Amino acid sequence: MIGVIAIILIAFGDGLLLGRYLGNEGSRRAAVENAKLREQLESVQAAHAALQEKVAILESSSELDRLALLNAQNALAELQEELSEAKKDLELYRRIGLSEKSDETLAVQDFQIVHDGGLQYRLTLSQGGSWESEIRGTVQISISGRIDGEQRTLALKDFDKEHANGLSFAFQYYQLLSGNILWPKAFVPETVEIRVISHTPGAGNVMKRWAWKDVATG
Repeated sequence: MIGVIAIILIAFGDGLLLGRYLGNEGSRRAAVENAKLREQLESVQAAHAALQEKVAILESSSELDRLALLNAQNALAELQEELSEAKKDLELYRRIGLSEKSDETLAVQDFQIVHDGGLQYRLTLSQGGSWESEIRGTVQISISGRIDGEQRTLALKDFDKEHANGLSFAFQYYQLLSGNILWPKAFVPETVEIRVISHTPGAGNVMKRWAWKDVATG
């Protein structure tokens, strides 16, 4: 049974990889990929339900089945992680679909601060309206807070040396940007500000600001 689950996970992972990149056919291609992703999600959800039933049966079995139970539980945990990623991808497609219907040429689709082996920021940019050309530009991120009670604002170069000159972007539909955050231990963050500066004439610029608690997860 574990082998079957592994095959399902591999197939589903390939589907997710395809779903993360839009082709040159624009929103129609995105809609097709979205539909495929939903079908794959339903398939994995069915496998998830079947595996949960199997785990329940094994939990009530003899000691001889304990190893099989452990393997099934591990596979279930992996499947739950895949389901979580699938739901995130579906939400991203939904938001991109909404942005395509808006008049915004350049938009900040999503921004999160996550703990993944360290503190990281993750930014999703997209374009909407009737704009179909590639947009290029840079992103600046600043984080305001306090150090020993005194107000302090950290620029991108202060907490992400790798992108000290700003985050560069170039995309036609959407792009994911990310980086690591390293700051003084005494720093207590309060707000985050993002400035998206387009180098493409007519694309416009974007500025967003959030309270730290609204974008920090985990």
